[in-house]
Amino acid sequence: MTTNKPVSQKALSSGKKYRLYGKKNKAGLRRIQALRDIPIHKVKQGDLGGWIKKESNLSQKGDAWISGNARVYEHAQVYGNAQVSEDADISGEARVYGDIRVFGNAEIAGHVWLSGHAQVSGDARIF
Repeated sequence: MTTNKPVSQKALSSGKKYRLYGKKNKAGLRRIQALRDIPIHKVKQGDLGGWIKKESNLSQKGDAWISGNARVYEHAQVYGNAQVSEDADISGEARVYGDIRVFGNAEIAGHVWLSGHAQVSGDARIF
């Protein structure tokens, strides 16, 4: 479920794709909020996304997006047009980019780099 929340004019004029939203959860992660539409992932300005530890986990460039309860943390990075959704978990030094889609309960960790047009789903674990 996507929740749409108001966005301040200051945030909108920042030129960024998203901002960190709300307080940290118990794991120290914060939700993201879209500052612009991302049509490729059906994201509208103001939509709340998934969870990240720090801004370097999700590129401000391109159309990559994290949604649902998906989590990206440690030194992991998501960029390009990649999508991480549902309850997926990306951590360690993992890189997810290109047109990759990671969803379900999939877990990507360690020094894994995923790119191209692949989908990783279900209970897949790639380390």
